[in-house]
Amino acid sequence: MSGVEALAKFSPEQFFGGKDSIITGSFDTGDKLHYIVKLYVPDERSETGNKRIPIKVKPTFVRKKVVKKKAQSTGVDDKDIKDETYFAKAGTATEEIWVQLLEKALAQLEGSFAELDSGSEDLNLAKQEDAFQLLTGKKISSFDLPSELNTALATLFQVYNNGNNKLPKARFVTRKDFGNNEELAVSESGEKSIHLKKRGYLYANHEYSLGGIENIEQLGKESFELQNPHSSDYQGGEKIVVTRAELQQYFKKIIIG
Repeated sequence: MSGVEALAKFSPEQFFGGKDSIITGSFDTGDKLHYIVKLYVPDERSETGNKRIPIKVKPTFVRKKVVKKKAQSTGVDDKDIKDETYFAKAGTATEEIWVQLLEKALAQLEGSFAELDSGSEDLNLAKQEDAFQLLTGKKISSFDLPSELNTALATLFQVYNNGNNKLPKARFVTRKDFGNNEELAVSESGEKSIHLKKRGYLYANHEYSLGGIENIEQLGKESFELQNPHSSDYQGGEKIVVTRAELQQYFKKIIIG
C-alpha cells in the first residue's frame, strides 16, 4: 500500500485522469459498468523485461458484516453492526475506489484474493517485490539497512536535488521485530510498535511512504516525514517523523523508484 500511496502523492495523474493512466474508464456496456486497470507483469521476451496488460474490473466488491462491541455506561455491552468491504476500503471523504480497483485487478491477475497474501509463483510478484514496478514498469533501487543506509540516503538526496527539490518516490520498511525495547507495545492483534516521544507510534514489519525531508544540508541531522498508508484513525495517526539514527535502528530497507 505504501508504494501505491507514494506514487499517488508524487504523480496522481498516473492513476486516473492522465493521458495514459493506470486506471481508465468507467465504461458502460449495457448493464456492465467496468474500468480498465493496466499493470506491468514480467515478460522475458520483452526488451524491458515486462509488458503492460489491461484488466477489466467491475466496481463491485466483496462485503462483510462487522460486529463491534461497545461498552455502555450501564455496564451492558451493545453491538454496533456495520456493512463494509472485506478487503480494501473506499476513501472516507470522497468514496474514491481506485485502491479497491487496483486490489481487485491484482486478485484477478493472480487468480484470487488469497493469492495476494500467499504470493504467486507464476506472476513472481514476491521477487519483483515492489508496487512501483507493477504500476509503472520502471526499475527501482532497493537498499538494505543498516549496511547501505548512507548509500540509500545519498541516492535519495541526489534524486531530490536533481528534481529541483521535488519529493522522490520512496518506501521505508521497518524491521520485523524491534527487540527488547522499553517503549515496545503489542496490540491485541499481535502488531508490535514503539512510541517515539511526542511523535507517535512506529510499527514493526510495516511500510511507509516518504512525505517530506528536513535539514537535508545538515549531515547526520536530517529528518524524514513518513506517511502511514493506513487511515488517520490508526493509532499514532498518519504521519511520523524519524531521524537518520532511527532509520538505522528500526528500518530494514529503503526502496527508491
